[in-house]
Amino acid sequence: MQNKREYHGMSNHPLYRVRKSIIERTTHKNNRHYRCYGGRGITICKEWLESPKSFFEWALKNGYKKGLSIDRINNDGNYCPENCRWVTQKEQTRNTRRNNNLTLNGKTMCISDWAKTLGFKHPIAINKRLKRGWSVEMALSIPCGTKNKTHI
Repeated sequence: MQNKREYHGMSNHPLYRVRKSIIERTTHKNNRHYRCYGGRGITICKEWLESPKSFFEWALKNGYKKGLSIDRINNDGNYCPENCRWVTQKEQTRNTRRNNNLTLNGKTMCISDWAKTLGFKHPIAINKRLKRGWSVEMALSIPCGTKNKTHI
């Protein structure tokens, strides 16, 4: 009888832990992060699930470096070559379900990036405007400190 486990010789490599973590949060119901991944229907592709070598090859060909983490481009999509990339922690935090992305003139960014781009001292100013009922266009286009009462 042949052993089903594929020998890859990389169990001490950081990518081994990355892959293992993906498998656990997408397939193990007892994993503390399962509800945010597998519980939402997010899976790992069969190719990566069955072959550590396949995952390692993809990772190394697609920009893996120490200090980067795997990110799903579509946050509701699966872990697969077409939907994953390697990003910095800063980029990773920009692609979460909690993040509030706004679109103006065809450009989409999170509130923090809009604030930085538009010269706001802090993103909370944009958040407050939106909570007060301002449209996205008004919240992003009226300079901070302007005494314009026509925003509502």
